[in-house]
Amino acid sequence: MGYLTEEYGMEACILQNIGWLDENMNENNATIAEDMESLMPEFSSMISEDEINQCVMDTLADMAEDFEGCSNNFTDDELQTLQEVGMGITTYKCFERNFDNACNDYVYSTYVEPFLQSMYSGK
Repeated sequence: MGYLTEEYGMEACILQNIGWLDENMNENNATIAEDMESLMPEFSSMISEDEINQCVMDTLADMAEDFEGCSNNFTDDELQTLQEVGMGITTYKCFERNFDNACNDYVYSTYVEPFLQSMYSGK
């Protein structure tokens, strides 16, 4: 678990400070939903729950395949913890990727593309 703390400690700290995770690292779905609802609809409509869910399923399937030969090295409790942590990290990382893509697409279509068009059409 030391690796996870080192790898994701800063993100976990940020998520706790904005109220998305509680002190036990459990999701605070009410706060997450409230924050997502506060986004501009033009942007939030670009975030795809279906794409996030597909990313999670694909990633967990890949992880299970990679982990298959190692599972006998862990107790049932350790396996349960690994599954919970893996699901939490995977869900967050897939959300983060989808959010970043939506943000990039929104900025490009709202600001960059019109700016570029104005530069070329002004000649």
